[in-house]
Amino acid sequence: MEVDFLCRLYGTGWSMFVLYLETDQISMLNTHIHNNPIEELITAINKILKGENHCSFNCYQEPGGYLWEINKEKKEEVLTITIKEFNEGWGDEYTNAKLLSEFKVQASQFVVLVYYQMKKLAMLLKEKDYNKLGSSNRDFPFTAFKEMERLVQVKYSFT
Repeated sequence: MEVDFLCRLYGTGWSMFVLYLETDQISMLNTHIHNNPIEELITAINKILKGENHCSFNCYQEPGGYLWEINKEKKEEVLTITIKEFNEGWGDEYTNAKLLSEFKVQASQFVVLVYYQMKKLAMLLKEKDYNKLGSSNRDFPFTAFKEMERLVQVKYSFT
C-alpha cells in the first residue's frame, strides 16, 4: 500500500500526525498534556526494530484520542497498523472506539517515513528561528530519537 506520514509541532504542547493512504487521509491533532505522542510513536517503532511483534499506544485530544496498534507479521517484514478513535477522556476506559483505518505496509517503508519526519523535527528545533514560531524543544523526545537513530542505522544502514 502507498503510505506517507507527516508530523508537525503546533506551538507548545500540541502536535499533528497526518497519514496519507491510497484512498484516505487521516489527520490527528494531539495534545501533549497527558503523554507525548511523538515519543509514544518513536518508542513503538523502537520496539519493532528491537524485534517485538506488537505494540500499542494512545494519542490524546481534549477529550478523546486515538489508539494505535502496530503488529508485525512474524515471517515477513510487514506491519499491520490499526488506528481507532475514541471519545472518552484521559484515564477513562473506552469501549466504543471507532475504526479509522487499518492498513498493511512494509516495515522498512514505515520506519523510513517516521524516522525522517523525526529527523526533520530534531534538526528544525536546533534552529532559533523555528523555535521563535512557538515550537518547543520540550515537545520533542531527543533521547528516544537518538535510540531510534541507532536502531535504524543498525537495521537498515541508510542513515
